[in-house]
Amino acid sequence: MIKISIARFLYLIFRRFYYFCIQYKLNTLKIFTNNCNDMKIKRLIVRGLFHTFDHEIRFNNGGVVIIIGENGIGKTTLLQIINSIFTKKFDFLFSIDFDSIEIDFTEVVWIIKKEKNGLNITNQKINKNFIIKPIDERNGPFFHRHLMQIDDDKWLDRRIGRVFTREELINRFGYDPLDLSTKTPEWIETFIKENRVLFIQTQRLYKTDYERDRDYSSLKYMVKDYSEELVKLLQQNNTLFTAKSIQLDNTFPIRLLKVLESSNKDFNQKIDEIISEINNLNIYRSLLSDVGIIDKQDDDFISKSLNTIVDNPTALSILDLYISDNKQKLDVFRDTAKKLEILLEIINKRFKHKKLSIDKQEGFKVKSNYEDRDISVEKLSSGEQNELIIFYTLLFKTNNNDIVLIDEPEISLHIAWQQQLIDDLREIANETGVSLLISTHSPDIIGDNWSFVQALSSRE
Repeated sequence: MIKISIARFLYLIFRRFYYFCIQYKLNTLKIFTNNCNDMKIKRLIVRGLFHTFDHEIRFNNGGVVIIIGENGIGKTTLLQIINSIFTKKFDFLFSIDFDSIEIDFTEVVWIIKKEKNGLNITNQKINKNFIIKPIDERNGPFFHRHLMQIDDDKWLDRRIGRVFTREELINRFGYDPLDLSTKTPEWIETFIKENRVLFIQTQRLYKTDYERDRDYSSLKYMVKDYSEELVKLLQQNNTLFTAKSIQLDNTFPIRLLKVLESSNKDFNQKIDEIISEINNLNIYRSLLSDVGIIDKQDDDFISKSLNTIVDNPTALSILDLYISDNKQKLDVFRDTAKKLEILLEIINKRFKHKKLSIDKQEGFKVKSNYEDRDISVEKLSSGEQNELIIFYTLLFKTNNNDIVLIDEPEISLHIAWQQQLIDDLREIANETGVSLLISTHSPDIIGDNWSFVQALSSRE
């Protein structure tokens, strides 16, 4: 009896400790989640913009906000302010006139003001501030303001269009270009990391292309750049697929023997489940083929021959393991395939005279609907390129909880395309978990979405 009582006592102690650990983990997760939410931007107030306007934007985390207003009252400037703060390009704030910028998080408020000694960022909750000095005072020589980092070890002198490495700048001019960066305190860095911002600007059709062995730059079509980027992404996916395949194939014989030795499943009852799994696998392979990730295959022979092996437990065990392995192998493509499916559906819904597809070697591939002729992506109209760039950026260059700023997405778009735009952007926002802040002049783009609109008032 004593032994039983001790065992019972130890069991009760263990159970209480176990539930305590579970509750502690849940509370920790809740605190972490709440802290992350507390760090998300809720509101922006800019007072005295251009010494004239007071503007307020309320954010809809995980949703869409559309700001409208007259020309010249600062819609684009507000987007640039948000981008400059949360990408730490603070020097932009020295170039515009404003009295104060207030950024409200859930329980924290930042106040930003320009003062004699620089840009003063104050965290009112913890009563701390940080001063950012003007670029001339921070970096000395006037030359610094003309440097722009364009890659990990490439710096462009915008005056002459020449590209230098860090070593070349140190040896030739005697200073380290990395000293240009502003080192911000932890309380600023924490909030910036929780509010990752991506800015899709009005000039989005071209990018500046730099090469190490050239002293000048050239313009490159952004759709071409994205097409090449997509090829690399598909190659990376294929590398993961190959690695997973090798891993599973090398261990397949051992795993199969274990399955055959330990299997006590009633495969007569499991046959419907196997048929369903095969059908799902074929549907998924068909999707991967449709979006250009894998070549089209005819695996339906397995379904057709299934009736011949229903009474063969060994064959069913092999088939069950085959299905499991293939699901694991093809799963590396799932995220990319879903994004490509959405992209192709949205774009081809708009393209009336041509069709976009994906090629593993070429990336974007466009064909005419009227003749067997390929169309270069650079030959797409400006409106078609705009759409492709915006939707590709949202799908492939954002992370969950990002804040995406889009300036005048209606540029070069037909009215019918404008009327579809917000609904498609909302679909992608729901899929990717991003928040969208859109600046527009077009009432057609708004359609029935006036509940998302915030009007910036002018000063009469």
